[in-house]
Amino acid sequence: DELAQQARQRLVAEAARLEKRLGKIPEVATIETYMPEFGAAGSVLGMRARHADLTVVARPVEADASSAQAILDAALFESGRPVIVVPPGWRPAPLGRHVLVAWKPTREAARALGDADAIIAGAERVSIVTVDAGPSGGYGQQPGTDIAAHLAFRGANVEIFNLDSGGRSEAAAIADHARVVGADLIVMGGYGRPRLIELIFGGVTREMLKTATIPVLMSH
Repeated sequence: DELAQQARQRLVAEAARLEKRLGKIPEVATIETYMPEFGAAGSVLGMRARHADLTVVARPVEADASSAQAILDAALFESGRPVIVVPPGWRPAPLGRHVLVAWKPTREAARALGDADAIIAGAERVSIVTVDAGPSGGYGQQPGTDIAAHLAFRGANVEIFNLDSGGRSEAAAIADHARVVGADLIVMGGYGRPRLIELIFGGVTREMLKTATIPVLMSH
């Protein structure tokens, strides 16, 4: 139909624009164009992303929230690969010079940290950030110290920041600190709670995806 044809035309035009920009580096960049049936874009991306080290997706905006959210969910939950979510309006800049790790002693956070290993290895600074963390819940007597020691052992230049939320949400406290210290990438686990619970009650993942002003690397 007409809407599908318009979408295909936009996709072809975008592919041509990217080919022009990347044409100078053919040895490291290829462009593959897919035009799946309506509603199947997420499944296609989830499958294709398994063949890559990392998936980069744009954060959903209101205009195309449904389809973009399906693509993001597929990248995060179906690919088995880490995902970098880029906020609207973000201008390309060096990424990974100062990495902020939003740390929790959870499987998802540990997975994200492992998936970001190559980026962290090349970072000039790594900030380990916890919010309202106490000695219980797996943090240890000094929250952040254990994971900081692990990264420092591998050569990272690590600082620890145990933040007081001060009435803010956890996501807001992390985002605020990222701006204060000049971080260019946030690394965090995605959806430590079931998605339905976060959809109904909210959560750190959903809020961070909605409000972050710098790219966020997530793993699930």
